Amino acid sequence: MTRRMLAIALVALASLSPAILETDASSAQKPTSPDVLYPILVRNRWGFIDRSGRVAVSPRYESILSALSAEAAAERKPEGRFMAASVEPETTAIIAVRDGAKWGFVDRDGQLLPLRFDEVGPFQDGMAAASQGLLWGFVSTSGLIAIPLTFDAVTGFMGGVAIVYKDLKYGAIDLTGRIVVKPRFEMIRPADSVFFDNRALVTTYDKKGFVSRAGTVAIPAQYDEALPFSEGLAAVTRFGQTGFIDTLGRMVIRPRLWTPGRFSQGRALVLVGGSYGYIDRSGAYIAEPQFTQAMAFNENGEAMAWKRATRGIVDLTGRWNVLRFEERQRLNDSVSVGIVGGRVGMVRRATGAMIREYDWSDVGFFSEGLAEAREPSGRLGFIDLDGRVVIAPRFARVGRFDRGLCKAATRDTMGYIDPSGVWVWSTRFR
Repeated sequence: MTRRMLAIALVALASLSPAILETDASSAQKPTSPDVLYPILVRNRWGFIDRSGRVAVSPRYESILSALSAEAAAERKPEGRFMAASVEPETTAIIAVRDGAKWGFVDRDGQLLPLRFDEVGPFQDGMAAASQGLLWGFVSTSGLIAIPLTFDAVTGFMGGVAIVYKDLKYGAIDLTGRIVVKPRFEMIRPADSVFFDNRALVTTYDKKGFVSRAGTVAIPAQYDEALPFSEGLAAVTRFGQTGFIDTLGRMVIRPRLWTPGRFSQGRALVLVGGSYGYIDRSGAYIAEPQFTQAMAFNENGEAMAWKRATRGIVDLTGRWNVLRFEERQRLNDSVSVGIVGGRVGMVRRATGAMIREYDWSDVGFFSEGLAEAREPSGRLGFIDLDGRVVIAPRFARVGRFDRGLCKAATRDTMGYIDPSGVWVWSTRFR
């Protein structure tokens, strides 16, 4: 892998977030912001509109930062690229755009800052990774180079720290560009740049250890494998057995022949002899290995687990209860959108009883109180939580509502609609 490819890969990795399988509809709602700008695509050129549909940045650019994902790049049709999940509203003071072979930034009034970068990453902690030639540094939201382009590769900032790669070694810097961890390690994973529990996992001579945010070695590199810290504990492996250490390096859960995950809600998933179980912070089983598939505990204190084809929920005490319905989206602690006997609707989580059946068999996820629904002809519209049609089906593709607007496309038109289904901005593409 070339250094340029490595740099791009590191920036991409740093921008990834863990997938959320169950979404709380109330927490997913975002307040309307007058400062948000929405990407538009006209004749294969990108620009931006504001919440009212006014064009704030004229569509004249070949690409925008959020359209650089493989998903967007793979779409050759304009409606496909526009509808890509990576094309999202922008809230930063300046936005990355590409014209020709160079990247630059435009402000919210459409004023173009110089196009001078070969690659640009997303803004994180107010900084965007940028490269000229083979060297990487960081640009602030003022559009100025805030950290000189002196590194062979970088990740985005997370928690005020970014991983940097120079002279074949990994280190870390803070938002001022000060070296936090001198580049001397074989590997610091991009995901560890937040220094979980003030510890970052590092590799030296093929052994794993941990450094502190001060740059000192907190736990010597002596393990064959290790996971990042979570809730004050980290899984470490030596001689084929894995235990857990605390942030001082003390072994607090004795090594065993198992494959554990990270702690969440005071519980960790473990794989033993082909079966999954759960342990607490003492290493004791709250649920003996018995599941054919299992997931980590979520923020609601629940974990999905399967016994062969039967799916259930494990609670923090280790009790496994068969899930009486197929859960599509958790709305709150009491109700979910789910499927019972092939019927879709609002379901009581405790009993699996259908509270309100929807007239639609194909219902998407709710965002800002509305969910896409597909009629038998294939056209898409939107329903509310009660199942009432709010926006009549007439679209070929739709996105999710985000800060009051939603991407949508018909056979020949694409743009943004408001919660009543009215086009706020649209353009023809055929």
